[in-house]
Amino acid sequence: MNDAAANLWADATEVARTAGPEALERTARCAAAAIAEMLVAGRDPRWRQAADRLAEDIGPARLVGRDDGRSSVEGATAANALLLHANLADDTYLTAAHPGVMIVPPALALADSSPASIDGGIWLRALIAGYEVAGAMASTLIPDASRAGWRVTAAIAPLAAATVTAMLGPDPARGPAALRLAAATAGGVLSVFDQGDAWRLQPAIAAVQGVQAARAAAGGLDGSPETIDGEGGIIEMLTSGRRLSGAADRPVVMGLTFKRFPVPMYGQAICAAIEGSGLSGEISSMTVTVPEFATAYAAQGADSVTSIAGIAARALSDLPDPVIGPRADAIEVRGCDDVGPHGALVDIEMADGSSHSLQGDGDTSDWGAPMFDRHYARLLGDECGRRMSGLAADLIESRFVSPALDVALAP
Repeated sequence: MNDAAANLWADATEVARTAGPEALERTARCAAAAIAEMLVAGRDPRWRQAADRLAEDIGPARLVGRDDGRSSVEGATAANALLLHANLADDTYLTAAHPGVMIVPPALALADSSPASIDGGIWLRALIAGYEVAGAMASTLIPDASRAGWRVTAAIAPLAAATVTAMLGPDPARGPAALRLAAATAGGVLSVFDQGDAWRLQPAIAAVQGVQAARAAAGGLDGSPETIDGEGGIIEMLTSGRRLSGAADRPVVMGLTFKRFPVPMYGQAICAAIEGSGLSGEISSMTVTVPEFATAYAAQGADSVTSIAGIAARALSDLPDPVIGPRADAIEVRGCDDVGPHGALVDIEMADGSSHSLQGDGDTSDWGAPMFDRHYARLLGDECGRRMSGLAADLIESRFVSPALDVALAP
């Protein structure tokens, strides 16, 4: 019998074990970027209050952005994951998946709860394994699961979080069992984007399920090999019978993209194109062209965070010069893959008869240390940004995680 959990675990842990300096550095930078996003969201009373309620139970794990109070591993995972995802600004894989939200929060909580401080190199390799599992599952589920109304981030979160938890736990050999148990909890509807805040919370709850699955596996429980790609498993249920995709040709962490704007990944190019346009005056008509996948993703009503027309309208409203733009429901949206997987074309006709054709590209997968450093500083200011850069450097040098976090997690 094919055991997808065992194969997935073996592939992910092998990539983590053999990861070279480039992958380790990228992972450290990703972790610092995730913490920076948590700190930003934690300054907003709306998200801080909700995160604190999620973390009301007492335990050893710190809450990002708070200098008092600790919670259980599960409570801290949920609270910090909510903060990371609250502004929709976390890392992305294949446009529709957000792996960091299910990987970094449990890894932070586990670093605090370990009896002995965890070496930075071990911690980074656990994150790499989590990204590999998330990437393999995302590659399998996208785009079919999204088109069927399932949210890929929520579906893969239990497995990725279980991977990190098992890797940093007392018995990593129980990893395949953790994945089998985690798969039994996978799901999550895409309709959460219609309105409300459920989309912000959904991945956090799913990540906690993965932590608990790994702990149950460490306690001796196991699940069926069928739960991933067997008959009635999550792949068949979400994609009509596809098998688990093979490993990527490079570590998944090297293919992650990062956001300059708090909108979905396919909206980055729209915002970038409009931001640098220098537009002013009255717009008579506007057409936005994006990849086909984006045109039907989640909720496309004008007020939804996933709406392409809504993203374009908000980008116009953020311009420094006054622009009288069309309402979101008057913006035409077209799908064409010729713009590239992270591209967009914005065609504008002005009331004065002039026209503009604006192009944007949101691909940030080539970010190196200088771009990350600028990103941290943009989010948090120079001083706090330097703390994030210092955290990344400490992790890369394989120093113990907890002392490095003492500085990085300060409010």
